[in-house]
Formats: sequence, C-alpha cells, structure tokens
Amino acid sequence: MRWLAERVEPGALCPARIWDQLIQFEIEDLAGFSVYAGHFGVDLGDYIGAAPTTITMLRDPRERTLSHYLHVKRDIHHPCHARVVGQSLEQFLQDKQNWPMIENFQARYMVRSGLDMHGFRKRYDGAPEKSSKLSTTSEDIRYLYDKTYVRDTAMETIAQCRVVGTTAHVGRFLERVAAILPERPGLAPSVPAENIAPNRDALGSLGATVLDLIDQLTTIDQALHETARDRDGMPVT
Repeated sequence: MRWLAERVEPGALCPARIWDQLIQFEIEDLAGFSVYAGHFGVDLGDYIGAAPTTITMLRDPRERTLSHYLHVKRDIHHPCHARVVGQSLEQFLQDKQNWPMIENFQARYMVRSGLDMHGFRKRYDGAPEKSSKLSTTSEDIRYLYDKTYVRDTAMETIAQCRVVGTTAHVGRFLERVAAILPERPGLAPSVPAENIAPNRDALGSLGATVLDLIDQLTTIDQALHETARDRDGMPVT
C-alpha cells in the first residue's frame, strides 16, 4: 500500500481499506479519490458510480487459507476471533462455520454481493463490537452462490482486469502496475520484491489431511490462480 501511495498524486489514494471504513465517507468526498486499494471486490464500481480500471494479485489458495487462519487467530477485533482462537488449523478447516472464510474466497470477491452498501452508509452502526462486520458480511453472503455461478463470473471478471499477478512474483506485478500509472518525478525505477507471503515455508510442515481439506474447498480459487499465473508477466495492453 505504501508503494502505491508513493506513486500516485498526494490525496489520490482513498485511505479506506474495508467496507466498514469506506461507507463512513460522504459520497461527494469520495469523488476526490482516483485510486482505491482494499477488500471491496467488484461491488466497488457500483458504489462509487464508476467503472474503475481494475488490477488484482492472487495468492496460492493454500497460502491464503493459512494466512487467513493466522490473521483471525491474532486479530481480537475480527468477528470470528473468539471461535477460531482456540482451534488448530485442522479444526479450523473442519468447522463448517469457518467455510465462508475458506471456500473459494478469492473467486467470490469477483462476484457482486448484492448488498445495498448505500443503504448501510445511511444507517451504519459503528459500534466497536461491530467492527469489520460489514466487510465480513459482504464476504459471507457470496458464500451462498452456487459454485458454477462463482466460477463462471470470477473467470469473466479476471479476464477484464487490466493487470493480474500472483504473490510468487510481487516485483514483476508491481512493475506492470507502475507501467499504467502516471509518472511522478524523482521516483526510483525499481520496485520492492520482498516476499509478502511469509507463511509459505510453513506449508511444507502441514500434513496431507490438512492440505487435502484446503484443496477440496478451493477448487475454483486454484483454477483462478492458474489463470493468474498464465497472465503473470504478460505485457500490459
């Protein structure tokens, strides 16, 4: 996020990262932002009344699931923290209450939720105990879509993205993003390439049962990730 903020005009990047933050902005104030980065999914364009140029970076589904599990365990403000904090990874995967956080999670972000975000903006309750709940609800409601619809829609959406990359080649992805951003004087031409998936090595220590559980729940995400790998490194058109 810091890399992106450095490469756009000051004030161009919206500071909101999740829906609970975004809906607290007045609509007229959002008009001052030209760049959005966060967990909004394809609902964002409808909300801001525009057809944004979209870029996306996908993670290996196994890595992403492990990362999500660890995030919920350590984030005391996450709505599912109380349930997940005492669970092993295998228990997390076996608990069907957790499946909305696992099953084809990345593909579902490429499907409209159907939530009336403008309606929530007018009546949103920002009580601390409800922190992040709107964001997780927008994720959970997509869990109700049948898998054929999710797969077909996600494939259509990723085909429309201007830049697609994977966390396996972060530097290459950022170079391609930089190619479509307006140049700013004084910026170094290089981009950071540090590993943003620090849990990758931990996958090697996971048993076959755990990996099989993840694979069973992420078949569409796996196909989507393969598509992203095929496009990773292709010239931006």
